[in-house]
Amino acid sequence: MYRSLASLIILILLVGIGGICMAGTSNNPDDYPPYYPSEIPTDYPTSYPPIMIGPTDYPTNYPTITDEPTQIGGDSGFVSIESNPQGAWVNFDGSDQGTTPLTVKILSTASPSHTIRLTKSGYQDWSTQLSRNPGPGETIYQSANLVAIEPTITVEPTQIGGDAGFFKIDSAPQGADVYFDTNYQGTSPVLVKVMVTATPSHDLKVSMNGYRDYIQHISYNPGQDLTVPLYAPLTPLAQYGSISVSSSPSGALATLDSGQQFLTPCTFTQVLPGTHMITVSKSGYITYSQQVSLSYGSQSVYAPLIVMQSTGTLYVDSYPQGADVKVDNLWQGQTPQRVGNLASGYHTVKLQLSGYQTTTQQVMITTGQEAQINLALIKNSPEVKTGSISVSSNPSGASVFLNADYQGLTPSSGYLDLPDLIPGVYTILLKEPQSEDYSASITVIAGQTTPVNAVLKAPPTPSGINGTLSVSSSPSGAQVFLDDQLVGITPVSISTIVPGQYGLLLKMSGYNDYINQVQIAAGRSTTASLNLTPQAVVPPTSTSSPVPTQARSPLPGLLVPAGLFAALLIIRRDR
Repeated sequence: MYRSLASLIILILLVGIGGICMAGTSNNPDDYPPYYPSEIPTDYPTSYPPIMIGPTDYPTNYPTITDEPTQIGGDSGFVSIESNPQGAWVNFDGSDQGTTPLTVKILSTASPSHTIRLTKSGYQDWSTQLSRNPGPGETIYQSANLVAIEPTITVEPTQIGGDAGFFKIDSAPQGADVYFDTNYQGTSPVLVKVMVTATPSHDLKVSMNGYRDYIQHISYNPGQDLTVPLYAPLTPLAQYGSISVSSSPSGALATLDSGQQFLTPCTFTQVLPGTHMITVSKSGYITYSQQVSLSYGSQSVYAPLIVMQSTGTLYVDSYPQGADVKVDNLWQGQTPQRVGNLASGYHTVKLQLSGYQTTTQQVMITTGQEAQINLALIKNSPEVKTGSISVSSNPSGASVFLNADYQGLTPSSGYLDLPDLIPGVYTILLKEPQSEDYSASITVIAGQTTPVNAVLKAPPTPSGINGTLSVSSSPSGAQVFLDDQLVGITPVSISTIVPGQYGLLLKMSGYNDYINQVQIAAGRSTTASLNLTPQAVVPPTSTSSPVPTQARSPLPGLLVPAGLFAALLIIRRDR
């Protein structure tokens, strides 16, 4: 009992002492002296590493972020092409680009001549010529309003009497747009009804995106209740070839088939497979010419130009006149014809006239002199086994191709003769800068001449904002300058001239310079036919003692008296 009482008393005392101690406890750590135990356990660390939450390699300073806009510029620009309606197929310089709207990137230093062509099923083709490049970073905008084509179910020519027949028109590939006598018929294959007594002259055109237009002239009607099949094998644009031309020295004028012209080095694109003539000319150098046989792909021509040391002139005539003249296989015009700027030495002259034998002769050209030949042509015998084709066009100056081989230009009067042809069917193609291409199938019969009188049609849309200048001279071979820049050798046609007024200058050794002003209009062709006058020869003065010859003063061409170059300028514009 006493033990229990004692234990209770001790418990009460301990609780009281604990309460007193708790009441006197200070929250200030300085009120407590440090406690140093006599022994520090050796199995505990004396210091602890700081506790880090998250990665410790975050930068305390952050760089300023700036918004760098996409840089437009460098050596390229852009051409933005739109159409109404959209979705038209775009061909830029012969290369398919896709459908509108789209943007084409081109080098600012590229040749400043570009062809844009838009096609869309059910709408007329649209094309234009862009005669400049965009500057670095610049965008040129082109917009085309396409004209819808109203389809015609059948062609109903004026009925004279009798019943009708049909043309069944198909193509490879099918689905091409078919035009019969300019009327839209739908997509191939299609059946066209024609009265058998209608005028037997029809034009067929088959078009398809990504393919070259097929054109055929039909000179007959189908018989009563008969169906005549017509087939159009379309040629993909990808099957065109190209010809790259370089020269030494560079900067010479390269001409393709008496048509397109660029300064070397250059590349002619969208060239049809076949035989073509490349001429390269530069002031002070002998003109270089080369015949090129082109298939699909590309060909290269290198012209090592030779400094012109001495030249002479050739006068060619024939009986009968009007024969086509080729000098060194280059077409020069028709007899009587004077050809200038011929290098001294031997040259081959060929005369061709339908119904007569082709005549070839070698001629020697002497420096500063004019050689003359006058040939009597011999008629073909009745037993002749070849035929010929005579070609004319309105307008004239069209490049003529026979089975894709270049032959020459249609003259302003008369015909371009293509003799010595083996009987059979030939395809003839005429190309003129301001007209639609003309194509037809011609049957050659032994002993006969087949005439082709092509009336070239204006394109359905303006061919471009530029004008065309055609210059010919008598004698030919004169250098042609526009605003003191050499643009070719006569006869020449330039189709990429920006509208405006230009100074026209013709120069030829032994003849007075011709100077005049010429006005170029957009979408129109200007023709200049000139007769150059020979320079007067002053006989030396007889004196008792030798007197040095006084050098002729290099007066500017504008001060030459008008009487020294009484050249005839005939400038006409085809409106």
